[in-house]
Amino acid sequence: MQMCLAFAALVAAVLLVVVPVRAGELTPEASAALQQARSEFKADREKLLEDNLDLTAGQAGRFWPIYREFAARRAALGDQQLDLIVDYAKAYPSVSETVARNLVARSLKVDRQAAELRERYAKKLGKVLTGPQLMRFLQIERRIDNLVQLEVQGVVPIVDLPAQ
Repeated sequence: MQMCLAFAALVAAVLLVVVPVRAGELTPEASAALQQARSEFKADREKLLEDNLDLTAGQAGRFWPIYREFAARRAALGDQQLDLIVDYAKAYPSVSETVARNLVARSLKVDRQAAELRERYAKKLGKVLTGPQLMRFLQIERRIDNLVQLEVQGVVPIVDLPAQ
């Protein structure tokens, strides 16, 4: 799980570059840092899974293509989450009623899509992995995701309430 902590630290570093962007899209430096972080996450995450799932050669040949498809779809949801953070950063600290409601709706939609994605791919991977392997896979994925989200939440400030 030490690798998970490295993931979280890397996410925090990238977010410190990305979140302060309040006008326009990501700077070239932030975009490059994000792409580098994603590349490192992908390699580290795959290594962590490889080291902990004890796949047979036959399982590995079927697992990795499904996993990489899952990872690509998860990355697309990550793009949506990043868009949310950037849009929030643009509006912060005085987030309007309309912007706040839009961000909430988009955030809940991404959460639903992420849960649906996990469920869909758990079924696919359940045809390749044993029950304990599938459970371990989901536990590892969830722990990494939780650590990343914890880092994100630690960097993104809580919205200010307007004076009444």
